Amino acid sequence: MPDTRRVLSGIRGQAARGARLLVLCCASAAARPGAVQFSNGDRARGDITLTAGSALRLHDGTALHAFGLEQVREIRAAPRKESMERAWRFAEAGRTRKEFMGEPYPVRYLETTLVLADGTEMRGHLYTVPLYVRTDESTDKIVLLAKQRGRPGQTMEEMPYAVRVTFNDDNVPLSGAVRVRVSGCGDPASAEVAALTVPGLSRLDARRAEGDAFLLPPLLNERVFLGVRTEDGVTVGWPGDDDEQTMLLVSGALRDAADFFDKRRLVGTWRDASGDSIYSLLVLGRAGPTTLPGERTQPWRVGVWRWRDTGDGKLMLCGRGYLFRGLVRPFHDPPPVRRSPAIWQTDLRNDATVNVGPRDAVPKEP
Repeated sequence: MPDTRRVLSGIRGQAARGARLLVLCCASAAARPGAVQFSNGDRARGDITLTAGSALRLHDGTALHAFGLEQVREIRAAPRKESMERAWRFAEAGRTRKEFMGEPYPVRYLETTLVLADGTEMRGHLYTVPLYVRTDESTDKIVLLAKQRGRPGQTMEEMPYAVRVTFNDDNVPLSGAVRVRVSGCGDPASAEVAALTVPGLSRLDARRAEGDAFLLPPLLNERVFLGVRTEDGVTVGWPGDDDEQTMLLVSGALRDAADFFDKRRLVGTWRDASGDSIYSLLVLGRAGPTTLPGERTQPWRVGVWRWRDTGDGKLMLCGRGYLFRGLVRPFHDPPPVRRSPAIWQTDLRNDATVNVGPRDAVPKEP
């Protein structure tokens, strides 16, 4: 379970039972069914609520705003700044030379965007607030933060955070949605469309519209990796050229990143304009045994991992997201994955139309 969640089930003892009753009481008012997605790909689903009497307080740089959970359609968070810090002291009194001590520890600053029920977007600093996600079995406490500070020796990926909170009871029409049309790639009825935001890698599921069209949620001025799955395989918007040095860096880092998926194929890499973050497009599979029943027992994913270049020839894994996943029979390969520079649009605008087909047409003007 991510560090950002504290599972409040299975508590023993009279005092513990009282603490649990308090949490459940606080989490009982105005609950909304929904899901929370984390930066490591985990999800929590259930009835979501705030502590009774609290609110989402966000400072947009000019003023402080407060909203009840019922006023919000969606919450998204993305890293604004990430760094590795070390404890230090002045080596000598009256001198400015610093003496560093101990192992580095991760520090992350987050920027939050609230999408209100009327479609208004508010972006800025979200004051720390706990959410409660309740199921029939347990209640999870998930703390939304503006700043994270890890322990010495900890990595960025070991410090997950909630990247997206959505609600199932929100049937407000999508204004500003990106329309994706899938044609010439097999039966559109079997197609799927999804996107991962940059840099948060929060997954945006497309809603099926008429015919061969899909509607992605509003991008909120975020850049995205667009993915389309059809009978012919998976197409992902990605730059056409790879930097050989970056490919070697990521290949080396993948060997050191332990994961359930023991088969990994690196399809492409992209270094963002700042040069600090590197994104890798991966096909992940499982060759080892699993406990899944049936003929299809081997999970696969097409995902994007985000790395931070530490400047010493090494990469640190900071987050991961997936576009598509499924199951195959043992000794079978996942669907083929190809990159498409034609739909590589890191600046896709709301209300744009993207045609995905044999020629991968680029976005059209609205």
